[in-house]
Amino acid sequence: MGRLGSSTGPEHCGWQSARFLALGDRTYVRDPEGVLGRDGLLRAPYRGHVGMPAGARDTGYHYRGRHLWLTDGRDTAYVRTSAGVEARPLAKHGVGCT
Repeated sequence: MGRLGSSTGPEHCGWQSARFLALGDRTYVRDPEGVLGRDGLLRAPYRGHVGMPAGARDTGYHYRGRHLWLTDGRDTAYVRTSAGVEARPLAKHGVGCT
């Protein structure tokens, strides 16, 4: 599946409310304030409260009560917490700010 990393968005771009989740060659984004979505940098909108899709599988990755789930298509990362499930969409390739 690949190496997993997480980081916050850069403050100088105004993206500090976003959280990037890199898994191999894919980057998923938690964007509760829509800072990347309004610039068209996400393949789908971030959704903070969703149901877990029937085909989702637990990846085994977890951190501080957050568990990462993926479907076969891997277009969205599902993160299960004690508060529910959120859907983190893929970022478009080459997302960056100057």
